[in-house]
Amino acid sequence: MLSGFYMGEITSTLRAYGVENGINLIFLRVGHNRDFDIPFAFDHIDGLIVVLHAAASALVEKAVQRGIPVISVAASYAPLEVESLSSDQASGVSALYDHLVGLGHVDIGFCGDLSVNDVRMRFKAFQKRAEHFGNTITKRHILNVSNTALQGGREAYERYWQGKAPCSAVICATDHIAIGLMESLSENGICVPEQVAIVGIDNIFMGERTQPRLTTVDQQLERLSVAAVERLMARLSGAPYASELGMIEQSMVVRQSCGATNPSYTPQFTIRNQLLSHSERSPAELHETLYSQGQSGFSSIVNASCLFDTPVAWAINGVKSGIDSCVVGYAHTDGRQLSSVEQGIHFPTETFPVSSLYSLPESFVMTLLCVTDRQEGRTEVMAIVEPIEGQPDLAKLSSYHNYLDMLALFLQRDLLLKSSQSRAQISSDLANQLQVVSHSSNDAIWDWDLLTDKLIWSSRWNDILKFDNGEPNTQVLTSRAFFDLVHSDDIDDLEQKLLAQIEQEIPFKVQFRLRRTDGVYVWVSSTGKVICDKFGRPVRFLGAMTDITEQKHSADRIRQLAYHDPLTGLANRRMMTDSLRAHIAEKTERPLA
Repeated sequence: MLSGFYMGEITSTLRAYGVENGINLIFLRVGHNRDFDIPFAFDHIDGLIVVLHAAASALVEKAVQRGIPVISVAASYAPLEVESLSSDQASGVSALYDHLVGLGHVDIGFCGDLSVNDVRMRFKAFQKRAEHFGNTITKRHILNVSNTALQGGREAYERYWQGKAPCSAVICATDHIAIGLMESLSENGICVPEQVAIVGIDNIFMGERTQPRLTTVDQQLERLSVAAVERLMARLSGAPYASELGMIEQSMVVRQSCGATNPSYTPQFTIRNQLLSHSERSPAELHETLYSQGQSGFSSIVNASCLFDTPVAWAINGVKSGIDSCVVGYAHTDGRQLSSVEQGIHFPTETFPVSSLYSLPESFVMTLLCVTDRQEGRTEVMAIVEPIEGQPDLAKLSSYHNYLDMLALFLQRDLLLKSSQSRAQISSDLANQLQVVSHSSNDAIWDWDLLTDKLIWSSRWNDILKFDNGEPNTQVLTSRAFFDLVHSDDIDDLEQKLLAQIEQEIPFKVQFRLRRTDGVYVWVSSTGKVICDKFGRPVRFLGAMTDITEQKHSADRIRQLAYHDPLTGLANRRMMTDSLRAHIAEKTERPLA
């Protein structure tokens, strides 16, 4: 189970291992939110490898409860019995720091987004090596940026290069940051490595093609993937659970950007070499293949065999809605021709796709593309089954994997488009309904524009708060002016319930007090619903408000009559009895006599 465009080396390694050892593979490609919790295909799974928190803890726990051994790569699921393997972040940073010191640098800086956990781990390793060499870290040695992508490197130049380099060498927390920084330095006439040495971490493919070529450390993803699958096979053969964290040491890739006179890197693994050797398609052809051919969503899978020489036995598209335990498969293909099923076939989630209806080849790779609209509680899943026929061409398969990623993006786009259109229609209907209500009820209707912070009220608002209808702008307020009218004891509860509706869509219903123009407070009851734009962003809050002062006063009078003598106003026997019982219940530790 994994996510992200950078997983090509892992999937290719596992695929090659599976073919060599007769293992059928199921890849679940999910999103980046760490909350994916749907047990698709669990009935088909004997063991599970989870990469980078791709699965929610609840899903991993469900796998463990079913007796499925789980291996986690670069993530912890403690206290569950999940074995963990990771690339040793400290070893890579230490190797880079030691190498720069060996080149004569003592003024070494660190650039990265320190809000990211992995980056903080790398920064701690940086601190330890600086301390080891007796180098002091000052404010100018820490180049904290707001993201880990190319823009992070550009941001580093804009924020920290004020006429001169802050350091003689910079260790960047990711290769993307390093490449973005090198790009900005070059545009401003600063030479790398002559004026400042730049190194990165990750060994992404782009680093091989920069000028100068980027010195970095390799995460050893091939070794990590093989170690994970071999450990999983051992568990399936009866090996007991081991709680120790397995670490794979990173290796340095010395190129020109650090200033080394003798760059050196001996490729150790075959998978990466095959992926790098793939040069059959031009960028224009790749764009046409991945974008133009993939934008039709599910139906695009029929193009896979002719585009990538990848046989597809069959594929099915399904939808899981809400808490329903079933998936409805509504379209399928035999890899050449698309067929639609109007009624759909219901699959229990764990069995999707049911092999009795869609027979699996003896040797196969299945890929599940999962996209979710969390607001609608709807997940679309595409299952694609490929028969294994001989040794795979991993270079061609890398393009096929990118094609599947592109398909997932188009599925996500289509799902969100349907959802936004549905929400827009619901919002329009709600606004129309409220408009009708405002003309036919005794409620004050309010419309809060969240972008301009203007609250517009119906005329009933003036009646409740005794505004003069001729007074200008009494029906248009800012949120601050409105909250100034709310009783101080009720503000916190009102704000919490407003935020709960805006951020979590928890139903909004609240009672609070408002100050009239004569200084008297009235009780009101308010309900409402947030309205989102087509991108899911909250833009309006529509609601209604009812004056309940009389009901509140009636309730108080009833309570007064129930607990006080109507002539003297003194507490009666019932109040004394209820108070005594309440006191006894609160003081259970005290003896009664």
